[in-house]
Amino acid sequence: MTGSRTARPLALAGALLAAALLALALAPRASAQLTATDLRVASNPKVVRVIVDFAGARLTGLARQVDAVDPQIADGRGVVRINATGIASGATPASGAGVTARIVRRPGSILLRIQGAQGRFKFLQYKVSVPRNVLIIDLWKATADRAATVLSDGCLQITNWTGTNGRARARGLELQP
Repeated sequence: MTGSRTARPLALAGALLAAALLALALAPRASAQLTATDLRVASNPKVVRVIVDFAGARLTGLARQVDAVDPQIADGRGVVRINATGIASGATPASGAGVTARIVRRPGSILLRIQGAQGRFKFLQYKVSVPRNVLIIDLWKATADRAATVLSDGCLQITNWTGTNGRARARGLELQP
């Protein structure tokens, strides 16, 4: 009977140790290194889109922030910074649709430098994808092409517009997000 009493605590300790090791193996790693793996450029009538894929960690929280250092793309240049301790990049520069994008490494961050023709774009906008592993930068084209018309952006909806003699007039609705 004494043999079974000592076997139970050892079996329980072994089971607890196995459960703790399994939990450590399955837990997301907070210290995982964020790495830019791919850089692409795509275009449609409204925007030229620069897409950065990441691996190793997600673009979330205060430790991994994205901000536009130079969003004034009308001068032909824009810069977006991605901050993260130990961030790295294996992405090669990408070109397309008259835009070149490249990543420059800095201590604790990487800079995404974007070059395009001066006056071709109105502004730069960025967003992080829902799975938080893709950064999307939209360069909105300065164009009068009908295919580039934006009637609703989720906040405003244009219901009527006219333009004559160099003057523009628009009516619209403010939408509830």
